[in-house]
Amino acid sequence: MTAEYLLVLHTMSIISVTAATTFLLLNKKKSTIAQAFFVVFGALILITGIGLMDKYNESFYSLWLIGKLVLWVILMVLVMGISQRYKHKHSQVFFWVMIVMFFSVLLTAYRL
Repeated sequence: MTAEYLLVLHTMSIISVTAATTFLLLNKKKSTIAQAFFVVFGALILITGIGLMDKYNESFYSLWLIGKLVLWVILMVLVMGISQRYKHKHSQVFFWVMIVMFFSVLLTAYRL
């Protein structure tokens, strides 16, 4: 696959995970379809991100990549755990999840 194709797929996966997160945390009823979208596109973010790292010959031992992986794990575990168990904390968690996504974009843009 070309780097441009991976970049488009990565970006579309990020948009899909953001939409699924919004639906899971701000909707009152439980949706297995939104959970499936969240898991599938979350995995696709990881796979295409690793593919992009390989295409652009980036180091896999950089601090910004470790930070991105930590934020990705926090996001995946936090959203799935909260969406299934703690219905009364959805709006609070949604705020923090959006902050985590914002810092993830900052890490990519500035490669801190």
